[in-house]
Amino acid sequence: MKYSLQIAEIPEFDYYEDEDGNKYPTGIIPNGKTEVVYSEPIDFRASISMSGGGEAEAVEYGLSQQDYSAIMLLPLGLVPLKEGALIWHTSEPQFKHIDLDVEIDDVAITLNGDYPEKTSADYVVMKLSPSLNVMKVILQATNK
Repeated sequence: MKYSLQIAEIPEFDYYEDEDGNKYPTGIIPNGKTEVVYSEPIDFRASISMSGGGEAEAVEYGLSQQDYSAIMLLPLGLVPLKEGALIWHTSEPQFKHIDLDVEIDDVAITLNGDYPEKTSADYVVMKLSPSLNVMKVILQATNK
């Protein structure tokens, strides 16, 4: 599997695509939305099981079985996962190019390179539950 952490939240711009598939911003003013940028995906190993979703409702951490898609178990401290991280289980990461120099709250951010697309991931980390030796990770399937 692979994981990717959130590294920045940037303004979102509207783009148009030419006949060759190149994307260009429609202006220099953001459209008012933001977009999360993720780190380079990193390989790791863990156990994963799909949600039961049966008739009996088991509630854990305030979530019913219908609220999440899978549970992942890994040794505590092995992977620095956080809520909002992306997980690729059966899919391969897809990338998009970002070339942006922007100042957000007096902090200059420069992004120039290929960054993973959220929609290519299989899951997003919803909750983390550490115990003595194991980290239990509650996952939600991404909309592809």
